[in-house]
Amino acid sequence: MPCVPRTRVSGPRDDMCRLNLTPHERTPRDRRQSPRLGEADYSFVADPRLNQYQLSGLWSRGGEPLVLRSSRGALRLRFSAAKLHLVAAAPEAAAIRIRLDGREMPNVTISWPTLYTLVDGDTHGEHLLELETDQPGLALYSATFG
Repeated sequence: MPCVPRTRVSGPRDDMCRLNLTPHERTPRDRRQSPRLGEADYSFVADPRLNQYQLSGLWSRGGEPLVLRSSRGALRLRFSAAKLHLVAAAPEAAAIRIRLDGREMPNVTISWPTLYTLVDGDTHGEHLLELETDQPGLALYSATFG
């Protein structure tokens, strides 16, 4: 079942909704990408639907995180919120290029495992987030919305 923030119905609030990026049955991965455990090479098939994500590159799925194994990887996520935070880590500092609704945003450097703010907007709405990196080892755990 996809993660649907209460704010989508009731308007902007501080309620948080958690999107789990791990490979269990409740993961709102785009169903047009085959669900696979272990290592798999993914490519974008189209823009994801609301509250779903897609991967590009060689990623491993297993324990808790999604881990980038190729020299380049990307994630697309369609969400409805004003804010987006990502729990992530990297063995070496990884520069993450971010586009929100097609606009370039400031890069975020991911290193220590912690919560990173990717989108800090004031207005609730539907958005397409695109992340891209050239750093193998990037680990994505979960996203929260506000």
